Amino acid sequence: MRIALIDSDIVAYRAAILTEDQDETDAIALADRIHDTWQDSAHADLFVPVLTVGKSFRTGHWPEYKANRKDKPKPRHLGAVYAHIRANPRCMWHDHWEADDVLGFLGTTAVEGFDTVVVSIDKDLDQIPGSHCNPDKETCYTVDADDADMYKWMQVLSGDSTDNYPGIPRVGQEKARKLLIDVSSGDREAVVKAVYKDKGFDDFYYSSMFHCAVIIKNTEEVECGLLSPDLSVESTLVPFLLSLKQCGT
Repeated sequence: MRIALIDSDIVAYRAAILTEDQDETDAIALADRIHDTWQDSAHADLFVPVLTVGKSFRTGHWPEYKANRKDKPKPRHLGAVYAHIRANPRCMWHDHWEADDVLGFLGTTAVEGFDTVVVSIDKDLDQIPGSHCNPDKETCYTVDADDADMYKWMQVLSGDSTDNYPGIPRVGQEKARKLLIDVSSGDREAVVKAVYKDKGFDDFYYSSMFHCAVIIKNTEEVECGLLSPDLSVESTLVPFLLSLKQCGT
C-alpha cells in the first residue's frame, strides 16, 4: 500500500488564502480537492494529512524561532480548514512537534507492507531520506540517505530567514555546500561544529541552531537524545499504520 504523507499545513493555508473572499464551505471544499490532487500526484492509494498543532519544541531552544510570523494576519477561514482536516480520522499531529517532524518520523518508520511518500512543496523536507513528491512541479523523486544528511548539515550552517533562525551569518546554502561537499557523512557534524567555533559561536548557540534546523526522524535524532522521552510518538504512529493495514482502509 502506497501512502501519501501530506504536508497539510501548506494545504490549509493555500485553501484559505485562495478563498479569502468566498464562504468557509468553499475553503473546506478546496482543501479536500487539493488533498485528492496531491494524493494523485504521488500515485498513492490513500493519504495521511499531517498538521502542526501546539507550540514547537524549538522555541525552547531559540525563542525567536518563527517569531517573525506572529503579527502577520492569517486567512479568515484558516481555523475552519484546520478543524476540518484535523477531524479526518487519518490525520496525524503531535503536541510540540511541527508537521515536518511528524512527516520525518513517519517517513523513516519502516512498516512491512507500506510504501510512504512525503508530499510537499517545502524543500526543507529533503532532509528526510526516501520517496518524495512535489505536486506543484509534478515531480516524484528519491532522496538518498547521504543527500538527506548533507542537506541537514547545510541547514544547520546556513539557518533559515523564513523560520527566523540565523545559523552562521553570511553562510548561505551555496557556501554551506562548498564547506561540506568533500566531507563524508560521518565527519560532517565535526566540520560544522568547527566552523561555528571558528566564527566565534559557543556550544549553546550551535545547539540552538541545530535544534531549529534538524527535522526529527526515526533515526539518530531520537537515539542520541534530541527528543525528550515525553515527545516520543513511536507508540502512537506505528500502531496507527498497522491499523490501516489491518482494516484495509
